[in-house]
Amino acid sequence: NRLDGENVGVSIQFTNQFGCVSKDSITVKVRNTLPINMQSQTICAGENVTFNSGYSGNNFTFEWYNDVANNQATFSINNATVAQSGNISVQITSNEGCSGDTTVTLTVNALPQPVLSKDTLCAGQNIVLSTGVTGAHVWSDGSTNNTLSITNATPNQSGIYSVTVTNAQNCSKDTSMRLTVYANPDFEIVSPAAACEGKTVTLSTTAPSNTHTVLWNGGSLGNTFNANTSGTYTALVTHTLSGCTATKNTTLNFLATPTVILPQDTTLCEGVTWNL
Repeated sequence: NRLDGENVGVSIQFTNQFGCVSKDSITVKVRNTLPINMQSQTICAGENVTFNSGYSGNNFTFEWYNDVANNQATFSINNATVAQSGNISVQITSNEGCSGDTTVTLTVNALPQPVLSKDTLCAGQNIVLSTGVTGAHVWSDGSTNNTLSITNATPNQSGIYSVTVTNAQNCSKDTSMRLTVYANPDFEIVSPAAACEGKTVTLSTTAPSNTHTVLWNGGSLGNTFNANTSGTYTALVTHTLSGCTATKNTTLNFLATPTVILPQDTTLCEGVTWNL
């Protein structure tokens, strides 16, 4: 074996069948260090990465940093974490005794952590969906603003809303949430338009009593309300599951009882007309 860096002369002489002789010589510089062309890599957390030494076969042994038992030409990390960022080293030795080593860098960038939480709305309300992180956003409707606004919501806008966020290191993460938009109560107040003075009228609503509560003006809570004076009566109906509300009014008039005065009793002859 020659020393690393030593110059060795190599000559060759060739004689053909006619006895002619040709000679040539070269100088070879001995290099016992194996060249390794392995590149540093940058990935996102959760991705897989493989480092390739560039050598293969049974004529080499491999010793990888932090994995001395891996006598393979490649070194892999699956589902990488940010904590695994750092140097990746390998030492390679050939059967002839030549060796080489190199160190490259693995950078594992963190993923963005967007958050969307389940939410509920009543019809007509507004909401702004926000992930709480910076970066490029792509929402499920194709919009690319950092937030997604829904105004004057309707029940048919209920559903799953998702977003993909990409940070400055080009790492992306998806998240989604369910939005439920409840309809406001739809009901009528059941009441006559008028009643006789001195009577009591029972007002009610068409809202199902097992799923709704009714608050009448004056603070009375109940499915019915007894009214005995003229005026405007208001019913605030709340859907017990969603908390969505609706208000309606009705006007009730109590009419004065008519007064009838008849003249004194009298006697008429048959066939005579008497005007009252």
